Amino acid sequence: MSLFTFKFKNIGEISFLTLISRILGQIRSTLLGALLSTSALADSFTIALKLPNFLRSLFSEGAASAVFIPMLSDAEANKTQKPPKQALPHPKTTPIPPHEHASITTQRMFTFLFTITLIAVVIVTVGGILLAPYITTLLYSQAQFPLTPPFLTKNALTTHTTMLMMIMFPYLITISLASLISALLYTRDRFKIATTLPIVFNVVFIIGILIAIRFYSSSEQAKLVATFVLSLSVIIGGILQLLLVVFALKKTGFAIKVDLRSLRKKRLAALAKLIAPVTGSSLFHQLQLLLLDPIALSLGAGGVTALFFSNRLLEFPLALLVYPVLTAAFPDLSRFASQAATDPFEQTFKKSLSLIILLTLFASLTALMVHESIVSLVFGFGAFKEESIVLTAQCLYYSLLGLPFIAINRLITQTLYSARRGRIVVLGAAFSLITSVGCSLLYTYLNPQIPMIALGATTATVLTTVLYIGIITTTSLPLFSFSILKELSKKFFYYLSFMVIPSISVFYLRKPIDLALTTLKDAHRHTLVIKCFELGDIMVTAFLLAFFILTLLVLGKDKETLAFIKKLRNDPNS
Repeated sequence: MSLFTFKFKNIGEISFLTLISRILGQIRSTLLGALLSTSALADSFTIALKLPNFLRSLFSEGAASAVFIPMLSDAEANKTQKPPKQALPHPKTTPIPPHEHASITTQRMFTFLFTITLIAVVIVTVGGILLAPYITTLLYSQAQFPLTPPFLTKNALTTHTTMLMMIMFPYLITISLASLISALLYTRDRFKIATTLPIVFNVVFIIGILIAIRFYSSSEQAKLVATFVLSLSVIIGGILQLLLVVFALKKTGFAIKVDLRSLRKKRLAALAKLIAPVTGSSLFHQLQLLLLDPIALSLGAGGVTALFFSNRLLEFPLALLVYPVLTAAFPDLSRFASQAATDPFEQTFKKSLSLIILLTLFASLTALMVHESIVSLVFGFGAFKEESIVLTAQCLYYSLLGLPFIAINRLITQTLYSARRGRIVVLGAAFSLITSVGCSLLYTYLNPQIPMIALGATTATVLTTVLYIGIITTTSLPLFSFSILKELSKKFFYYLSFMVIPSISVFYLRKPIDLALTTLKDAHRHTLVIKCFELGDIMVTAFLLAFFILTLLVLGKDKETLAFIKKLRNDPNS
């Protein structure tokens, strides 16, 4: 089914669950900020969780989309039906649908993937626990914490971070196995369970934060204990995620098995061929995030956490506006690539590109105008004071400059994966790593401020987009033509031209709200009043900008906008 023939109500169910997950994720971040703020202790917890998350992207997220799903889908396409275990139904009763039965071929492939994944993540987890002291010592080698309490010396923080990392490393096992099982559920058209997993994790983590706030927030010493409560919440959340997908898997007729005999040379070769590009690109991307931490730590406490919180906010528009488009487009792009169907491939890419550019330009321009209100509304509670709000807002501002390019890059990388051109993605990720670290070092040398790291990452994103365009333009790649890149440039500046005048107009129209917020804060008015004004600032700005842009698109007779409105009128339930 093509991306643009989906009924909106079918996509809406998954988008709704994603929205719930992101809202809970923001609540989680807000409560975490209220408990730890942008302190050295917050940096300690963030760094300890970052390495398991880094490895999770290698074994679960990237592997699930680029490796597990294609291999299981191929097995499903060539399946040999396994007879159901239960007695055959009476001839007059409705038979069990064939797609609800497990297949022998798919079961064997799943057993192979489960076995190799389990072995790999257990080895990596044990290695990570053993190497944790050396990793944290390296990360903290250039750290500077002049304003931290006496008991939070650099050595004490290094030891504390090591202990937290050791506790949370087993999360890698649970989330990797849960992602593999989710990939199998995807092939059986069961999308809701996988979308629910982040909701489960966020709920458990929020409960952990609330317990920590209730019992361990009275002093900095108590907050040391609070970080252990949070670490245990991560493990419990991972276990519940795994149990949820295991329960869902049983309903499909598949069984969880560990069979060393399934590790055949042919399967291992096929797995290695698929996983090498995605592992390489994910490795470079996560290394980029890890290598920026020592730079942030060298500039003082709170930098790592401020960058983390700003990235969390940046992921919100990506999850709601970009990922649904990529999720819907990827199967079509893969199918058209395997069929060498150039025209449908290009059309799917161009339509996805148009939608992504329009949505992310709107989101970035809106957020740039109200970035401080967003940070204050989401994080401005408890220990998260004005200094932390300003620092995080500055990081968010520079990150938002690259939002459209992040979205374009992810569409290009998904398209290259579908066209079996993963090596180009690896090259782009390596280039992004070098430029991000290099630009961050340069900018912080010229202006030693933490937000300069966010600007360095944005610069790297823009340059990586240029690199992808250059490679595709100068290299003869099947399925890719110059018209795709022409469409990219045309659509970017086309939609941007429709947004310049509305953005300038809204910027001046919201001046009274901005002035009122400043007056209220200077007068130390009640927090609830300020939050209401901040929410109003965000909503009014987004509404006015959307109204003006949509009006100009309609007056300009934009074909895709008019087609979308016509579709809504003809089929309001679609």
